[in-house]
Amino acid sequence: MIFENGGFIFLTNRKDVDTEYVTMAQGVSFVSGFVCGIILYFVAFPNPSVFFFQLETTNEDQIVRTLSENFYLDDEEEEMTHSPMINDSRFHKDNNTLGKILQESVRVHCVIFTSDYFGGSRLSTAVAKTWAKRCSSAVFIGRKTNRHFPYPMIYTNFSFYRSDHAAKSVFSVAVLETLNRYFDRNDWFLFAADNTFVIMENLRYYLSKQNASEPEYFGRISKAARGIAWPYHSGITVFSKASMKKIQHSAIISCKETVSYEFTSSLCLKQAGISDKTPSEHYGESIFNNLPLSISVKLNKPLGISMQPDSNMISVRFLQPPDMYAHEFLVYHLRAFGINKLSS
Repeated sequence: MIFENGGFIFLTNRKDVDTEYVTMAQGVSFVSGFVCGIILYFVAFPNPSVFFFQLETTNEDQIVRTLSENFYLDDEEEEMTHSPMINDSRFHKDNNTLGKILQESVRVHCVIFTSDYFGGSRLSTAVAKTWAKRCSSAVFIGRKTNRHFPYPMIYTNFSFYRSDHAAKSVFSVAVLETLNRYFDRNDWFLFAADNTFVIMENLRYYLSKQNASEPEYFGRISKAARGIAWPYHSGITVFSKASMKKIQHSAIISCKETVSYEFTSSLCLKQAGISDKTPSEHYGESIFNNLPLSISVKLNKPLGISMQPDSNMISVRFLQPPDMYAHEFLVYHLRAFGINKLSS
């Protein structure tokens, strides 16, 4: 009797053939065939990710960031910012006489801290194409990225959002640059995180009733919001001309009051003789640095608080690039037929 399997031949004329040798031959045949199949697979498909499955764990924040970074493609974002939805001034003939007067009389220099996370320079691009164009002068400051950024930029070694020490270092550079280049021709100096939207007309109206010769500031750049610590800084701080004279580079760096979630409190401003004049409303809300309405409602509902944002609010924080363009449209371009808004 001849038994043949996978190249192995067993000759026997006995019925009591040793089955162990047959089983061994079958096993060797299977293993050799499997190995050959794996080799052929990787030759045909050099990408091993098609074959192997890798389980990855990620938190919700990472998922949201990934979605937001890919929400708009570059060409889609560029098309949106040049669409009539954003630049629709030809459709409306607003009487902005008072706004123009304030723009000339209340000069505000804006410094925006750029980020290399959460979509890279897309936030700063959104800021440049929306509210920053209404500043008397504006400059961006941060670490250089691979994306082209065609706006006035001061490059630093660190990102403002990297750490407390990095934030102080970048802020110190911003102060020195402001004092050297923009101090003489401006009265107020706004420092903003790039995830904040500012209504410059409301800010100028508020500042028109303040005295730039007094050493004071308004607003805070922080991670804290209604008892919640967010993973990154947001908001604006506005300094008067007198307060800018008191801010010293050495004092900023050497300040020992390190509050990880409250950047403005880590500058030793009180010791420098600069007063916090940030106005507060009910439940600790202010016309400066409001939360987005959707988030504010979610926080207020469990507490039974029915709160309406101030119609003269100055800034909204913790925004993403699409939110910037949405606020630009809602504030400056949306109209309700038959209703003429009266200034308050």
